[in-house]
Amino acid sequence: MSPLNPSFLTKHLDEAVFCVLDTETTGFDPRVDAVLEVAGVHMSLRHGVLHRGSWLVNPMRPIPPDATEVHGLTDQDVANAGTLTQAMEHLHVHAFDVWVAHHAGFDFGFVDPNGKPVLCTLRLARRLWPELPAHSNQALRKHWGLQVEGADGLPAHRAEPDALVTAELLRLELLTLRTQRPEIVTLADLLAWMDQPFILPICHLGKAHRGKPWSEVPTAFLHWALDHCADLDLDQLTTLQYHLAVKEG
Repeated sequence: MSPLNPSFLTKHLDEAVFCVLDTETTGFDPRVDAVLEVAGVHMSLRHGVLHRGSWLVNPMRPIPPDATEVHGLTDQDVANAGTLTQAMEHLHVHAFDVWVAHHAGFDFGFVDPNGKPVLCTLRLARRLWPELPAHSNQALRKHWGLQVEGADGLPAHRAEPDALVTAELLRLELLTLRTQRPEIVTLADLLAWMDQPFILPICHLGKAHRGKPWSEVPTAFLHWALDHCADLDLDQLTTLQYHLAVKEG
């Protein structure tokens, strides 16, 4: 990551400009799959949505039928689309401070953040509301009754409506931070807090132990999760390692 200048670091969270990214892809593995669609929503807590847009991308490979079943995009839809680089240039036309995505490890496995910091609303949601049974975009939208202006009428499981949901979720998360973590005032405070590993109190992996406190999860499952869950984020990995150390220490 390139160094951040002091004015950027000291921006109040109300004034920071976030670019909420969402992608649709041919699959889950960035080593063999590619982006089909990119959407971005530029927003700030003070001013709301500033800019929004979505762009199809030619992945230069066939779209598997199971991927089409999710987002509805076909080879014909993207045959004359531009490149991922061209799509990302549209997002960089507008100035912003931080990238945002729900499950950012996935989206930024396909997209280069180009030196800007990345904030994951999924990780933030797990920290703020660990007691909730699920933290997907749509589960949180339903739980909190989020009213997502501009998403009505857009097709389901497409990049732009999903980015709009994430932008509204980010707004709620930033407001919740004011009461839960009042010491987090600037963008630097938030990024530093998210860079620190966090011990999650509730298990949200697998099915048998979902919703249980980690202290009640068997050691065998902790080992299984470490060996088989390939997309663990920093907090999940830290939590598993911590409770294994406690149980086996």
